[in-house]
Amino acid sequence: MVNSFVWVDEGWKNQNFDFLSLSDREGIYETMLIVDGEIRNKKEHEKRFISGCKFLNLPKTPGPRPPKGLKGEWTLRWARWHGCPMGDLGHLWKGTLQPTNQVLKVGLVSIQAIPKVPSLNVKHLELLKRVKIKEILKKRHGWDDYLVVDKKNVLEGSNWAVMVLKDQNWIVPKFQKGLLKSTSVMEFLKIGEFEDRKIIQQNIFIKDLMNAGDLRGPSSSGVRKIKIVSKKILNSV
Repeated sequence: MVNSFVWVDEGWKNQNFDFLSLSDREGIYETMLIVDGEIRNKKEHEKRFISGCKFLNLPKTPGPRPPKGLKGEWTLRWARWHGCPMGDLGHLWKGTLQPTNQVLKVGLVSIQAIPKVPSLNVKHLELLKRVKIKEILKKRHGWDDYLVVDKKNVLEGSNWAVMVLKDQNWIVPKFQKGLLKSTSVMEFLKIGEFEDRKIIQQNIFIKDLMNAGDLRGPSSSGVRKIKIVSKKILNSV
C-alpha cells in the first residue's frame, strides 16, 4: 500500500503524486508537519496560506483537512491556483521531507539566482523552482541543499530557515520582504529559546557560518543540522 494520498472529489485517494510538476503554475502552496493527527503550528500555516490566497485573489479558506486517526509523522501540502480543476489540491504522505537526523551538506547561492517570494506573508509556487534548483546542485556538486546569500548576508535556505549558534545564543535572520517567513522560527521566537539557549533575530554574515558553534535548518521536517561544504557563492545555476 502506498502511504501517499491526494485530495480528489472531496476525499483522500490513495495514490502517488509529483508535486514538482506544479512548479510553473501561478499559485501558492503550504507544507505542514502532522504528528499523531495534529498539524504543527497550524494557525501560522493557515494564516500564511490565506494571506497568499488574498494576494492572488483566490478563495480565502484553508486547504483540505487531514483524515482522522493518523499516527506518527506525516507531511501535508496544500496548493491552490486559478483554474485548478478540483478547486483545491492536497497531498498527504507518510514521513517527513528529510530525516531530522540527517546532516545536510550545503553550499551558497546568490539571491540573484533564486526566484523570490512576492510578499512577506505569501508562500508562492515559484518556490518549487527553488527545489528544482536544489536537484540541479545535487547532480552537479553533490550538495543536499543550499543557503541563499546577498553579498555578505545569509538569508535562508531553499525552502527552509537558518539558525546559527553564536556567543552561546541562536541567531536567526530578520524577516524581509521577498523571503520566507518560517513558521518554525516564529514559534521558537514566541517561546524565546531553542534547546535551552536564547534565540535572537539579527543579521547573519557569511563569516558567522564559518565560525558558528552549530548550524541548523528549521523547516516543516523538523530542525536539521547543516554543514557548509563550499565557501564559493554561485551567481547562477
